[in-house]
Amino acid sequence: MIAVEFVSALLIVLLLIILSFIAGLKLAGYYHKSALAEKEYALQKQYARLRAGADADDPVGPYISRQRVVLPPEFEERLRENGRATASLNPNS
Repeated sequence: MIAVEFVSALLIVLLLIILSFIAGLKLAGYYHKSALAEKEYALQKQYARLRAGADADDPVGPYISRQRVVLPPEFEERLRENGRATASLNPNS
């Protein structure tokens, strides 16, 4: 009986080691993905400030959306026809 208990305890320990390793990989992947997204956002913001001629400590700076904005096809049509067009970036309006 002792051998069976030892083997089952060993299997449980091995299973916990494997699961904790996989969980660590997932957590590290999430951390690196979010760190890369923050870095890209900071670079976009810095580039927009450079183009606008704004300082980093300006209270009012250019707006950079963290979500991808898809413009409607009507925007492109109106832009081609008139040379200017507007679109709302707020999804609730």
